[in-house]
Amino acid sequence: MNCVFLVGTVLKEPNVRRFDNGTTSAEFVMITGFRGYTKPDGTKVEERKDFHHVAVRTTKMAETVAKYLHKGETVAVRGELRYRQYTDSEGMDRRLAEVVAERVDFLGTRAHSDSAAPQTAATAASPRKEPVMGSDNDDLPW
Repeated sequence: MNCVFLVGTVLKEPNVRRFDNGTTSAEFVMITGFRGYTKPDGTKVEERKDFHHVAVRTTKMAETVAKYLHKGETVAVRGELRYRQYTDSEGMDRRLAEVVAERVDFLGTRAHSDSAAPQTAATAASPRKEPVMGSDNDDLPW
């Protein structure tokens, strides 16, 4: 089973491509993080941030992402992890890991002048709660 679920912040505006055959795709980069904390014994666990390339290949979802998703917004993405190779503008061969989205949920929105964003590109999102610190395992932040 190949299933990825990420919640994070959109790093920059999505890159949208519209093709001659009428299909649309969108790509964006999101950042996920792990908040640092201090264990009861005083040991500090450092903050960590990871960057993820997300590809939206279905036209309907890509159009929704193009219209409503913006830099700085919080999203939840569910999809598959895939790898692809390409040649960059300098002629170097590159390998890219990307999440091919099956679902994109909009968890936080900014005020827009044209219209309000739907909660999801697939279906409605449910609210998330912050993890609670536990004393069972000092290595885990919840």
